[in-house]
Amino acid sequence: MAKEKLDFDAFIAHVSPPYQPDMLALNDRLLKEGLNLKVEQAANGPVASYMLNKKTVFNFIFRKSGMQMRLYGENLASYENLLTDLPAEMNKAIEKAGVCRRLSGTAPCSDRCPMGYVFHFKGNEVKKCRYGMIMPANDVTFPALFKLIDSEIACRKGAAA
Repeated sequence: MAKEKLDFDAFIAHVSPPYQPDMLALNDRLLKEGLNLKVEQAANGPVASYMLNKKTVFNFIFRKSGMQMRLYGENLASYENLLTDLPAEMNKAIEKAGVCRRLSGTAPCSDRCPMGYVFHFKGNEVKKCRYGMIMPANDVTFPALFKLIDSEIACRKGAAA
């Protein structure tokens, strides 16, 4: 069964009212920067995916614990210095993220998986699954999330130039 296509209004309706102004401003800025937005229905609410050159940069998803952001940080090693000043709950989420099975060689993964990311975190080299970099999105984490998003976009635009 195909996922139901939605618009941004359906997504923003699920966002807690205190966070809506930040999300509206971020959406406007990203669309002006040339990212494309796709909103689809998922089990726990709509998923808003932002893409650059047809590749997802990040998406906002809903879980029982609230809104989360999944970063597809292909260039995370280029801006890993930003990870030193993350809020505690983001540090915890990165630590909790699964290890990339293809990079670690511990077990086979899907043939279609483009592989995870290698970067340094708290002085250690880590190999994280590209689908596991899910971090809480709230008033404490928004500033750090927005820096990570901006850094990933800048790297991707630089690589495309």
